[in-house]
Amino acid sequence: MLRQQGQLGAGYGEVLRAPLSFLVDSVKADAVPAMLKYFAGRGQAVYALRQADGSARLYADAFESPQDAALFIDEVRSSGIRPVLVYRIGRVY
Repeated sequence: MLRQQGQLGAGYGEVLRAPLSFLVDSVKADAVPAMLKYFAGRGQAVYALRQADGSARLYADAFESPQDAALFIDEVRSSGIRPVLVYRIGRVY
C-alpha cells in the first residue's frame, strides 16, 4: 500500500507486518513525554501509541510472530521490562 500511494519507492526498504510488541506500560497522555524520555535515557527504544480514551500504551520492539519475539525475551527481561507480548493497538502518538 505504501508503494501504491507513492510513499515508498521501488527498491527502497521492505514493508513488514509486525503486529506484536512487548507492552511496557499504560499511562495518561500527559505522562508520555516524561516516560519516553526516561526510557530513552536508559537506552531503551520504547514508543507510545495513543488509545481511544486519550491515554497511551508504551511498547518495546515489534514482531511478526510470537516465535520472533521469543528470541528477545531474555534481552527484554535484562533491561528491566517484564516481557508481556501483546497485539499493538492505537495510533501514532
